[in-house]
Amino acid sequence: MALNAAAAVGRVISAAAQNKAVTASAETIQARKSICLACESCRAWEKDANYHRCVQCGCWLDGAYFSKWALAPEQCPLGKWEAVT
Repeated sequence: MALNAAAAVGRVISAAAQNKAVTASAETIQARKSICLACESCRAWEKDANYHRCVQCGCWLDGAYFSKWALAPEQCPLGKWEAVT
C-alpha cells in the first residue's frame, strides 16, 4: 500500500511538471465513484461508512486526505476506469 501511495504521488508530480491535470473534474469523480461503489473490491471503512477503500490497490477512494477518485493521473487497478490525460 505504501508503494502504491508513493507511485501515485510520483504520477501527480509528473503530471504537474508536464502541465497536465492533477485533479479530476467533478463529473469524472462522480463517474469513478459510481463505478467503484458498485464494485466488489470497494469496502466501506468500518469506522466511518462515508469513506471507502479499494481492496485491490489499498487506496482510499474518498478519504479526507487522499482521494484516488480526485487524482486525474490515477486509474482503477481492475481497468474499470482510466486516468485523465
